[in-house]
Amino acid sequence: MVDTLAAKTARAARAYDRVRIVVGGGVACNQALAAALRRQAAALGATVFTPTARLATDNAAMIARAGVFRLARGDVATLDLNAYASTALPGLHSA
Repeated sequence: MVDTLAAKTARAARAYDRVRIVVGGGVACNQALAAALRRQAAALGATVFTPTARLATDNAAMIARAGVFRLARGDVATLDLNAYASTALPGLHSA
């Protein structure tokens, strides 16, 4: 998987004549991926930028854990649930 992602990223950088590759999100913590991207980028004369581990968080893990807590307390939805957010976020103020 790492080799495939690195190769496809290098192909895109070459196709679009890019010299900077930026990696974000939880995948940016994957050191094997970062190393493979840097090897591919070096062959193109490109540079790879990755955030520190503290800034490369994976929101999916947090959402999954929140779901586990809700399921444990019996909070389940019916099959007609839609994907439109309608609940206000605590602490969020409108301008």
